[in-house]
Amino acid sequence: MGESNEARKALTTKSIEDKVLVLEDIASKVRPYVDGLPSSMNEFRDWEDAALGVRKIRSPSSTNEKLAPHNKSLVDRANTAMDRVQSMKASRKLRVYVSVAQQLKKLEMTTADLEEDNRRLVSEVLTFKHRCDVALERLGQAQIDRDVARRDLEALRIEFLNATNSKPRRVK
Repeated sequence: MGESNEARKALTTKSIEDKVLVLEDIASKVRPYVDGLPSSMNEFRDWEDAALGVRKIRSPSSTNEKLAPHNKSLVDRANTAMDRVQSMKASRKLRVYVSVAQQLKKLEMTTADLEEDNRRLVSEVLTFKHRCDVALERLGQAQIDRDVARRDLEALRIEFLNATNSKPRRVK
């Protein structure tokens, strides 16, 4: 059975409060900001980051002061915190801070990409080596065939000259 309206309302309010606390923490400590922080109420609702403990808010009306007056103080705090974080970004006094979870995710993606590139390159090298081996084998056979053809041609030339009573000469 579904949740009651009051339970959903309380859960949404808790989600808003969690997000506000994270934003206020970032803004108040004057530490480098986290990439991907919201700058509008729409972004605030859609914002989710498991590493920071914030979830997406599904109900757009929960951050509307007129439709959800019980969340007005939280919405005001969220707007204030977003403004402070945005001013931190605009001032460029602080370098970009990326959470450890985001850095780890990027490294895992990079590692996976490198492993895939490595597998692809090893495969290409093995294919190239095989083609080189085949080409060298064909070249060796072609050289043998050329030498046989030269001997046959020289033998035919000598036979022709003997048949026409000409003095055979060796061609260098």
